[in-house]
Amino acid sequence: MELIIILSLSSTFILLSSFTCLSQEAITDIDTDMKNCLQNANSTADQRNCINNAYDSWDKLLNTEYQNLINKLRKEEKELFIASQRTWIKYRDTEFSFINSYYYDNDKGTLFFVMGDHKRMEMIKNRTKEIQEFIETLDN
Repeated sequence: MELIIILSLSSTFILLSSFTCLSQEAITDIDTDMKNCLQNANSTADQRNCINNAYDSWDKLLNTEYQNLINKLRKEEKELFIASQRTWIKYRDTEFSFINSYYYDNDKGTLFFVMGDHKRMEMIKNRTKEIQEFIETLDN
């Protein structure tokens, strides 16, 4: 009995690890481009441009992956996922309002603008990765 449980847990770990690896590979281009851009940035404005370009890339990929997942789901799953995404968009918009207030509407310095841009970009990136994981699960 213990051997079966151990083998089952090992298989689950290997399966989850493979999904994580696939997600990591799919996202490296945007991250690498942003990192390279930031290394060449000479000002706060340059840094913000790098992060906002990454944001735009993640947002475009998010919309593409959303459509990819929608096309793979059964009717019931599709309805639930659409509802989930609508709820996430409301959360995102509320979180962006807080980020705007905290990072942009205060006299904390220009570095806070970079930090706010990065927070916003990370939210979009994380949701994109979540959707990619759903797709990878279906494909495997």
